[in-house]
Amino acid sequence: MNSSVLTREDESNAEVTRADQEKINLFSRLNTRLSGLKERSERLEADIDSIEQSEMVVEEMMVMDQDHVLLNVGTALVMADEDVASTYVSTEKDSLKAKHAEVVAEINKAEGEMSALKQELYGKFGSSINLDP
Repeated sequence: MNSSVLTREDESNAEVTRADQEKINLFSRLNTRLSGLKERSERLEADIDSIEQSEMVVEEMMVMDQDHVLLNVGTALVMADEDVASTYVSTEKDSLKAKHAEVVAEINKAEGEMSALKQELYGKFGSSINLDP
């Protein structure tokens, strides 16, 4: 028998109230939001890795006594001296890390809310509801 098909014994006789449906809908919205937050977290982590590599390049150029560094700002390359480049890269890295920390906090909050909803809904409906992605 297909494992996703419920037997009579597995079905819950609990009635789905409006409040229950709102909790199920909230769980679904949180799950969708969590997916987007995780993708954003991954992009920010990649950006942080990239800016850290840029920071190492700027430091190497400073050691080699280069007068100027080309910075990629948006779609333009900008000539900057070592101090400006170093400050820019450091500020950008700090900004990205702060954004990442905010996203991680949002992820933790969403996961906490989802866990509480799961516990409540599984408590009422048992195996007749599937809240796992």
